[in-house]
Amino acid sequence: MYHRVPNRASIRRLVALAFALSFLCFTPRMASAYTYTALGASDAVGVGASPMTDGYVYLIANSLNTARPGSWTLINRGVSGYRAPDIENNTLQPAIADAPDVVTIFVGGDDVKDSVLTGESTASLIARFQPAYTDIINQLRTRTRALVITATIPDLSMVPVAAHLTPTQLALAHADSIAVNNVITSVAAANSVPVVDLFDNAGSYNPANFSSDGFHPNNTGYALLAQLFEQDLEPQVTTASPNSATPGTLVSLYGTGLTLVTGVNFGGTPAAFRTFSNGLVAAFVPAGAPVGSDSLTVTDTTGASVPAGSFTVLAPAVPTFTSISPGTATPGTLLYINGTGFTTTSNVTFDGIKVDFRAPNDGLLWVFVPAGAHVGSDTITVTNAAGAASTSFTVLAPSIPTITSISPGSATPGTLLYIYGTGLTTTSSVTFDGINVDFRAPNDGLLWVFVPAGAKVGSDTINITTAGGSVSTSFTVLAPAAPTVTSISPGSATPGTLLYVYGTGLTTTSSVTFDGININFRAPNDGLLWIFVPAGAHVGSDTINITTAGGMVSTSFTVLAPPAPTITSVSPGSGSAGTFVSIQGSAFATTSSVTFNGVKAYFQVANDNLLWTYVPKGASGGSGGLVVTNETGTASTAFTVTP
Repeated sequence: MYHRVPNRASIRRLVALAFALSFLCFTPRMASAYTYTALGASDAVGVGASPMTDGYVYLIANSLNTARPGSWTLINRGVSGYRAPDIENNTLQPAIADAPDVVTIFVGGDDVKDSVLTGESTASLIARFQPAYTDIINQLRTRTRALVITATIPDLSMVPVAAHLTPTQLALAHADSIAVNNVITSVAAANSVPVVDLFDNAGSYNPANFSSDGFHPNNTGYALLAQLFEQDLEPQVTTASPNSATPGTLVSLYGTGLTLVTGVNFGGTPAAFRTFSNGLVAAFVPAGAPVGSDSLTVTDTTGASVPAGSFTVLAPAVPTFTSISPGTATPGTLLYINGTGFTTTSNVTFDGIKVDFRAPNDGLLWVFVPAGAHVGSDTITVTNAAGAASTSFTVLAPSIPTITSISPGSATPGTLLYIYGTGLTTTSSVTFDGINVDFRAPNDGLLWVFVPAGAKVGSDTINITTAGGSVSTSFTVLAPAAPTVTSISPGSATPGTLLYVYGTGLTTTSSVTFDGININFRAPNDGLLWIFVPAGAHVGSDTINITTAGGMVSTSFTVLAPPAPTITSVSPGSGSAGTFVSIQGSAFATTSSVTFNGVKAYFQVANDNLLWTYVPKGASGGSGGLVVTNETGTASTAFTVTP
């Protein structure tokens, strides 16, 4: 949509507003829409806690949302019984698709447990575990910007449940635990991933921290586990660019886990900042930062100060001028003032007239020649934190506008016109046979205007008024042509499908109906309409009516019945409450519910052939299996809900 260019006083206000908003964007704020994804087995699910939402994953999520209320979304991809190869094959890719900001991965316990109970050798266990775990960490580090935190496993020969093992099994559990932890620590070190040490933590073996099964933590144990993980939930700044600057300079901080930043300080002075991604935070060197080498720190979600390297705060320098472009100009012209020391600019005047400005960087100022500037040689004065400097500039008298051509040379109402000429920058009004129209002047030689809806058919007069005077020209307005429809793609479709309607005369479309149902539409050009088949369209042959300024056209369209869903596979085929389940099949796009033994479950439609869901609480012991329902029908398959 194009709007009338404001007068010069309005321009000054708009520039001031834009300048103010640019700084408001960098005031400290709580960012939103961050994702914490957890990978693991039954510990991630919370088995042993009462309720399971007191597991360590949920406690970490609660801590993150305490620091930034409502900002973090938890996606728990923990599945009971999962070993490293299971995570690699089933939950790693969905986790990457989450585009997470933080990932915790706690795996290895079930790998060792199963190996010990089956009598598998340590070498055979590591042959399975090492490539899978290495792939998991490598993919998380290379395909996401997440802060990844992992953990070693306790010595499983020393946990309470180990009392039931034979001496041979105890020896194997001890050897396996050490071997698995050697893989975890070496792979993590190679990928700069912090490791929570559970092997050498006394709390990992305190019976008071275990549930009744002697293998899973209880609420106390999970609280300890969450606390240990949270100690590594701190941002890591690797680079500050630039690493020295005057106050007011924008500094980019690069690293990992930067969505955890809640504050930035230069030499102890708080700075305005904004978090752009998990790998980038931008901050302004604050005005009060002491000159010299300062410590650069960030504050994490716990309120702790995290070192981010050193930064040299430079003393502000008096501004200098190297060039102004253009070298001369009329009032209302945007000037590019090149030089140095502009970052801390506080005031700009034009022969004593205060003007709005913006300093996008230390070497550039943007200002408009003010309306009241006198014609001839004027003095521009720029004041910053260190002092003031002046330079001369020649202000030209506004020139009378001219029109050289209009493209197209004739058009129907609603058509965009390109008016070429000179002296158009200061345009204040455009009329079409007396009708005021919106316009935009992208440069001194071009105006964009639309032929207004009320323009009379035939020869009309376009009048353009600028600071230098006015100019008129004639233009032929054509009667709107009746619309036509030449084709629709696809030729038939189910409700909700996007249709491409091709034809002519569609630019001035005012309404589209589908068997009398008014629907939304968009006409990107004169030969195309985009519409969706409405939900209430009846199956069979329907009539599409398109109304434009030139008339109406009708065409028939066949609406197909949506197919019922089908289920081709479910992974895993059984699980307890909280288990992540992946369902493959067809016609999932319009899914309205997913149930396990009659209990509704949360679900997410990945695409028409893939559903993600979790086994809901209360589904164990029931009957009915797994059922997917869409607007047409249902599909069901067997699924065992374990206690």
